[in-house]
Amino acid sequence: MKKIEVGDILYASWGYSMTLPAWARVIKRTPKMATIVELASEFVTGDWAGGTSMPILDERKRHTEAKTFKVKERDGGEFLDGAKSYAKYWHHWDGEPKYHNHAD
Repeated sequence: MKKIEVGDILYASWGYSMTLPAWARVIKRTPKMATIVELASEFVTGDWAGGTSMPILDERKRHTEAKTFKVKERDGGEFLDGAKSYAKYWHHWDGEPKYHNHAD
């Protein structure tokens, strides 16, 4: 089972009529909770309307203050349950650019 650990980069996608990717770094972990800070991102292909993007891994470029979420298990791995956040499922990022569409 892939466990969430301090230093891991997590990914979530959200949006009703848009596809908005988000990335975060795990900064604290307890048996049942994990604390993350979201990371800024940059376009790899395309522009704001559509294309792919990736996180900026520079610690100084974090996007938000720290948030803590419950750790849950599914499909042989752990994820963060962001039920009270805009992004519901935070899971391990695979290192690949992710599709985005900011045009509503």
